[in-house]
Amino acid sequence: MTSPLAPTPTGRLRGRPGISLVLCDLDGTLLDPESMVSSRTLSTIDALRRRGVHFGTASGRDLRSLEALFDLWGLTGLVDVAVGMNGADVADLRTGQVERDYLVRPEVFRDIMAVYADLPVNFAVVVDGTYVAAHDDGLLDALAESGRVRTAVDPGLVATLDQPRTKLHVMCHAGDMARVERRAQLTDATRATGVRTADTLFEFQYPGINKAVGMRRAAAMLGLEAGRVMAFGDAENDVEMLHEAAVGVAMGNARPAVRQVADRGTATNADDGVAVFLMDWFGLD
Repeated sequence: MTSPLAPTPTGRLRGRPGISLVLCDLDGTLLDPESMVSSRTLSTIDALRRRGVHFGTASGRDLRSLEALFDLWGLTGLVDVAVGMNGADVADLRTGQVERDYLVRPEVFRDIMAVYADLPVNFAVVVDGTYVAAHDDGLLDALAESGRVRTAVDPGLVATLDQPRTKLHVMCHAGDMARVERRAQLTDATRATGVRTADTLFEFQYPGINKAVGMRRAAAMLGLEAGRVMAFGDAENDVEMLHEAAVGVAMGNARPAVRQVADRGTATNADDGVAVFLMDWFGLD
């Protein structure tokens, strides 16, 4: 069996590939601008699964906080597999099997924080489903509101970075994102790699880990071929996943880098883009 960490050797399937798994990013993709899932999208997912196609989510969010949010979004019972932390964590929600890997040493994240010391940013690390921030400010409040996540404060993350962690979040104002991206080039990519995941969020984690890795791990966990996955996304942390998927679909609100690698496009997340595409591709009612 091919290792979940190795790209599928056959690459993309030619023609109109048979799809066994549909994997969707959450924020900006499956979720609407109010961070909810529409009834149209929920009914489409249900119809898809009744056709025998598995459905999963692939997010930068952590698996623990997603447990409660799936209930809020009406997704409980509709998601077969969940990829969290941009591919570092994977859970088979049918069996409860969970794989959490690829931790980064504390000193690596501390060095990254030092690189940003003079910029108006905040930092956060997820601990047991709670986003623990370096200080309390409007950036943290915005994350809590838009992401519907629990937050806490550990000044300077001194106590939190007492052991290896999966990911370091850099929060900023949208107008500062260009500076945050440029500053990332000063960090050591052999120790941790960074990617923009939203207009106000940049994330660092284990080198080489991305949603394409999570996609392979999810397919392997379900006993499916990695080359029969359809993936939807909108942000830079979806690029590898859409590029490697048998069918990569960019949302109408997707970033240019995502549109460039996608096979197809669909409507925005405000217009049920995921449901629109699935209904057409699979001929769902």
